[in-house]
Amino acid sequence: MKDKVMHMALTVAGTNTLMMSDSFEPVSGSRSICLALTFDDETEAKTAFAKLSEGGEIKYPFALQPWGAYGEIVDKFGVTWQITKPNR
Repeated sequence: MKDKVMHMALTVAGTNTLMMSDSFEPVSGSRSICLALTFDDETEAKTAFAKLSEGGEIKYPFALQPWGAYGEIVDKFGVTWQITKPNR
């Protein structure tokens, strides 16, 4: 794991955070990374989740968790996305 990216974060559109990391599993292509989007607004998070899941595979449905709302999908291009709206 010493050559892998553990955590990277970018601020998108002034408020949303896009986080990235390498996969722990040995995979190739677009499945080798995981992108995480954090939203302050639950409606925006649900909309992003719905749009990214079109033609893809829902791994974890977007639902309330102890820390906020969360869901995970693999989009139609094979990219894994984690969508979060934390409690703040």
